[in-house]
Amino acid sequence: MLEHGADTAPLKWTALHRAIALGTLRDVESLLEAGANPEVVENWERTALLLAIHSGDTEKAALLLAWKANRKATGRCAKPPT
Repeated sequence: MLEHGADTAPLKWTALHRAIALGTLRDVESLLEAGANPEVVENWERTALLLAIHSGDTEKAALLLAWKANRKATGRCAKPPT
């Protein structure tokens, strides 16, 4: 639905969250280089890393880890990714 223009406002996504969900690896890298904070949480209390993991995007997750994203982030479920 998001790819067809669904409103992301209720998700409270940052530009980085949106790039994780809909953008390219280069989009994510550009935002990080510009100072995007990977630890900001969205409506479901997911960081960019958690969103990348939940979406199965291992390349974006690896990039975030290289940028020292918190690998112990838990989100709303209070359980770290496995």
